[in-house]
Amino acid sequence: MFIFLLAIGIIGGGMAASLLGIFLVRRLVSLHFLEEHTPVASAFIQIVGTLYAVLIAFSVVTTWDHYQKARDVADREANCLNDIFRFSQGMAAAERDPLQLALIAYGKTVVEDEWDRMARGQESQRSMDAYQRIWDLESQMSPSTDRDRALYNKSLDRLQDMSDARRERVIFSRGGLGAIMWFTLIAGGALTIGFSFFFTVRQAHKQMLMTGILAGTVCLNLFTIAVINRPFRGEARVMPDAMRFVVAHMEGTLSRQPAPAVAGSKP
Repeated sequence: MFIFLLAIGIIGGGMAASLLGIFLVRRLVSLHFLEEHTPVASAFIQIVGTLYAVLIAFSVVTTWDHYQKARDVADREANCLNDIFRFSQGMAAAERDPLQLALIAYGKTVVEDEWDRMARGQESQRSMDAYQRIWDLESQMSPSTDRDRALYNKSLDRLQDMSDARRERVIFSRGGLGAIMWFTLIAGGALTIGFSFFFTVRQAHKQMLMTGILAGTVCLNLFTIAVINRPFRGEARVMPDAMRFVVAHMEGTLSRQPAPAVAGSKP
């Protein structure tokens, strides 16, 4: 619901303001004055419009790239977590079982707690504790055979990759366009639309239509930037689908594993 209100506020508000502006200009400024300044306004709007088009296109591409990288980082973290779980299946039960439980616990805290906190640029202490638990278990392992050492080295490599992905994910949750860039985008859009007020179109409704379309196009780009500017915030945020899928997969695998043998039990 919020995204629709944001769209109405940015796109609808921008178009309404532009139509109000052209209405006031047509009421307060004579058509003869506008005809005299149309050649100058045409030259200026070509320069201003080109510069602004480059600026807003760069902002949209940069913001979208930032959003896509945030999604890729989140998916990579989940994939690394799943790989560590798979490597752990070849380990001895004494090392495998606590590690697998720690991996599942970490994935759950990320989905259930940390993901919502990232909307505010925060980390979850529960996730950090679960993450540290995985490192503690890995650091306490002492593989003795070549096979165990190979599994351990592969698992450690993936854990390092997961750590990098986690750190990048948190950084992406805190990034976005700064206040200066937003001021430049909004001010540039207002100036570009404002120049269109001084063109000469004898039928006012035609000029209002063209100005409204121009304002709608500019505001649509600003709306797009606003929605994806913070990848982990809002209704269009990156969702923890990959992590949720991996957690469900690990829990399913764990439920199918044979229960550890109890000392003294009969075969």
